[in-house]
Amino acid sequence: MSGKRYEFTGKAFDIPFIHKIGYQAYNHAVPLDFHQHMSGVEITIVLKGSADWLVGDGRRYRQPGNTLFIMPEKLNHKGSGNVIFPCHLCWLILDFNAADLVFSDKMLQSLRGRLKEQALQSLLLTPGLRKILEQTVATIKRKRLSPLYHKELQIEFYAIILEIMEQLRQPASPRFSVLRRAEEYIEHNLRKNISVAELAGACQLSESHFFIRFKEESGLTPLDFVLRKKLGAVEQRLRESSRSITEIAFEFGFSSSQYFAVIFKRYFGCSPGQWRKQKGRRSLFIQ
Repeated sequence: MSGKRYEFTGKAFDIPFIHKIGYQAYNHAVPLDFHQHMSGVEITIVLKGSADWLVGDGRRYRQPGNTLFIMPEKLNHKGSGNVIFPCHLCWLILDFNAADLVFSDKMLQSLRGRLKEQALQSLLLTPGLRKILEQTVATIKRKRLSPLYHKELQIEFYAIILEIMEQLRQPASPRFSVLRRAEEYIEHNLRKNISVAELAGACQLSESHFFIRFKEESGLTPLDFVLRKKLGAVEQRLRESSRSITEIAFEFGFSSSQYFAVIFKRYFGCSPGQWRKQKGRRSLFIQ
């Protein structure tokens, strides 16, 4: 599995109400089964790529790139397919039962209320929040090369919280209009080889303008997004159909069963054949 993962506890930086904070950048699927945070609100931020979350009652939430998503405390959830899809992801788990020396109880309870109001939504990142996140990731990757490494991260972790507070204070703005229109077109044409030109035409935009807007709203290139949608449909077909893997791959426009197997493993952590073997016992994927 290629990629990097970093995780810290808030206590190590004298920020006790941050239970955990971390960053990962993976090009392949990462296992993530059902779990919950009994006294913590989880905030996930996708900087690049996208993520799908499944909660205990079966609801699924797609988190595009360049967005923040709030998972309430005590809600059972996992990655769709028991994995986190390839992406660059930051996450924080905030424990509001822990006291903090910098933020007052009033500030923390106000933050808790705003997180509750906007839970289970994808919110476009403000430029300020994205900037501090990118700066923090750069600091993390330096791996203690600076004698002030610990203090730099402490300041940046606090800055992330302040920017999240600012983000949640701002009124929601219209978003994802291009993504919604393109996704509707893709869902009606999943068995075709869909081009960027087709998608741009469906959204009534030039190819260059469409490409920029789509990537801003989804965190993915149009063709990578199409690929993920196809794989989601393939996964469902594998669960519900006894047809051969090769037939299903060709049905959704994959050029060869070998290419399909490589892509499937990258996004779901095992081969299509292994997936089917597990399905009859303890399913590794969506129920």
